[in-house]
Amino acid sequence: DEISFSPTSGFHHARPTGGSGFCTFSGQVIASLKIYEEFGLSGAYFDLDGHFGNSIEDSREFCKDLNKAIPLNFNINPIGTDSDYLADLATWLERVKHAILENKIQYVVWCHGADSHADDNLGHQCETEYWIACSTIFWKWVKEMDALLGRPLPVACALFGGYRDDDYNSVLSLHTADFVECLNHVLELGIKYTIEVQPRQKYGEYNVKGERKWYGSSHEKESWRSGSKGNRFSSLA
Repeated sequence: DEISFSPTSGFHHARPTGGSGFCTFSGQVIASLKIYEEFGLSGAYFDLDGHFGNSIEDSREFCKDLNKAIPLNFNINPIGTDSDYLADLATWLERVKHAILENKIQYVVWCHGADSHADDNLGHQCETEYWIACSTIFWKWVKEMDALLGRPLPVACALFGGYRDDDYNSVLSLHTADFVECLNHVLELGIKYTIEVQPRQKYGEYNVKGERKWYGSSHEKESWRSGSKGNRFSSLA
């Protein structure tokens, strides 16, 4: 068994008419159409980015074979927070398991965005323990599928969002932890790794440069501004 790695993004917000949300074009759609056209294979996407992966759905009418390349309901974006988010992912893993065994799906793409972490500037879904638990159950599921199929299940990984402008190392640590889970569960390597995610600074807190800056979501920012603490720093952007 081998694990290959390419530190590239997933391009899951671009539309047929142009780029969107930091994505220049939809690598998901282009790659899956090419796989289907050349090999006749259909895939499922587990999109655990902090934001809905719209590029696939927005391209279905534009690309005539996309519903075959990525069948309807197989662009999977779990919902909820923490334990609910994890449970929703587990439900979808079971559904995709049956689709694979019925030969409706032949490969899987895993997209675990760091911006689904609760402390990301643009995310909110999972605290650290639940974020990494998503990785754990997925890679255990892959190993289970390998055994059921009697061969390795083709899986591609894509690095998705992560917008901690106060601490880039927290984003890198989450992505690293995901790949360590892959190596440990798929290749059984037993690598020891500790996730290091720093708490996100809030409005009115000082960053490492001694500057007062906002690091939360726009909703949280308005909450601060409308409350007593917000009034205190209401002149700051």
